[in-house]
Amino acid sequence: MRVMVTGGTGGVGTVLTARLLDRGDEVLVLSRDAVRARAQVDPRVQLIQGDPSCAGPWQEAVATCDGVVHLAAHSVWGGRWTEPEKGRIRASRIDGTTRVAEAVAAAGGRTALVSASAVGQYYGKHGDEPVGEDAEPADTFIASVCAEWERACAPALSAGVRVSHARIGVVLSSAMQKMAGPFRWFLGGAPGPGHQWVPWVDPRDLADMLIFALERSEVVGPFNAVAPEPVRMREFAAAVGRVLERPVWVPIPAFAVRCALGEVACLVVQGARVHPMKLEALGFRHTHADLDLALRDLL
Repeated sequence: MRVMVTGGTGGVGTVLTARLLDRGDEVLVLSRDAVRARAQVDPRVQLIQGDPSCAGPWQEAVATCDGVVHLAAHSVWGGRWTEPEKGRIRASRIDGTTRVAEAVAAAGGRTALVSASAVGQYYGKHGDEPVGEDAEPADTFIASVCAEWERACAPALSAGVRVSHARIGVVLSSAMQKMAGPFRWFLGGAPGPGHQWVPWVDPRDLADMLIFALERSEVVGPFNAVAPEPVRMREFAAAVGRVLERPVWVPIPAFAVRCALGEVACLVVQGARVHPMKLEALGFRHTHADLDLALRDLL
């Protein structure tokens, strides 16, 4: 396949690009700064200069591709969710996805689109019941952003393009960047009550899910890109402690997390028991489904 990846220099994009190249696929990476990106990506990658949130010549390259994986978006961890920050979070997802969807639509329907979305509080509160892709979104800022993010693919859908939305869970590599520091200083603990669910995913399995969605015509609409067995936050923290050989102290009270993070705290003190029901029904099999082993590999 010939595949364009936006966000190809990020954590998930880097793993995905490597997976595609190892398979023998041709990879194009869209970058706002192609010169600087050259030092970060495999020399076999073809770099395309362009901003996915703005129309430009880069859109013409989409027509030469069999598929596009759209991952580029402003981080939800960039700071407190002030109104300006919320605007950046929303605009990066809606504007970027709309421009990519327009480019795919102009390609005449031959290019599949796999666009990122997120599990993070999309599904709201469902107790301990397993949550699949058909569950309703919550009535929160971040859930509304995810819903708009997915709807921004409308131009591609209207053109008859096969579109799928990867509702990505807690990516282990990103989670460890945030949690490893306190644990290494013997300050590790589970944020919030500890019984909230963590729908995690290994970045290697995530890359394979994205490729699976590119290749399989049955993958249409949203799919939960998570491990088959979510764990509770206290179990997640205990696994981090075991891997780092550090103690796990009492849970960090939710009010303290909210004081430190503001509205962003909802991403860690709440969580649903999300399962990858659609992909499993289609035969996808995870190769990194053991949390302890996955964490040890990443470290």
